[in-house]
Amino acid sequence: MLMYLNKTNAEYELNNEDSLDISIPEAMKEFYSSVKYADFSFGRIYDMEEALKMSERAPFSPDWFVLGQDNYFSYWLCKKEPNEKGKVFTTWDHASGIGIDEPVWDSLLTFLERMAEDASEYEEWDDEFEDDEWEE
Repeated sequence: MLMYLNKTNAEYELNNEDSLDISIPEAMKEFYSSVKYADFSFGRIYDMEEALKMSERAPFSPDWFVLGQDNYFSYWLCKKEPNEKGKVFTTWDHASGIGIDEPVWDSLLTFLERMAEDASEYEEWDDEFEDDEWEE
């Protein structure tokens, strides 16, 4: 995970504490055992205290752990127990009016790589839209 954080120029702080809250999902324990938080160009992973606080709110409690958010409108979620396919990570657009879907990714690394890819595609589309808008 540290290699990915460095590769993406993320801002982060190492975790020097020995204990983790027992309510941290298994899929997030590796991250929080070494890193306190991470800020990426495309979003952020909350520190453990903020993540636990967010996870207590509806509609997240009791099944979802809110690990962070993108720079637009979606929360990053980790299901506390994997689904039948072993998937635990997904996103949720809180403004959509639609409930939280089933998890799609099984590892934090693949999830973050997809979030970075989606953000890059959105930025390219947004730049094209702004350019087209000014040409009229």
